[in-house]
Amino acid sequence: MAISVTEFKAKCLRVVDDVQTTKRSVVISRHGRAAAKLVPVSRESGAAWHGRARKTTETKGDILSTGESWNAEA
Repeated sequence: MAISVTEFKAKCLRVVDDVQTTKRSVVISRHGRAAAKLVPVSRESGAAWHGRARKTTETKGDILSTGESWNAEA
């Protein structure tokens, strides 16, 4: 499906709902040219990106310290 950016602005929530329900993408055009594509998020890809590196990374030391001594009032 394809719609103009003006139509998308007017019907944004409905278009997002339709994409989520039908699992079909929508191409949004500006001045007759494709400008963006709204695609449904699959259950796997929606959950997978968050925390993806939690088992492959390790925090060593104080991540908030610069190792430098300083005085904020000076």
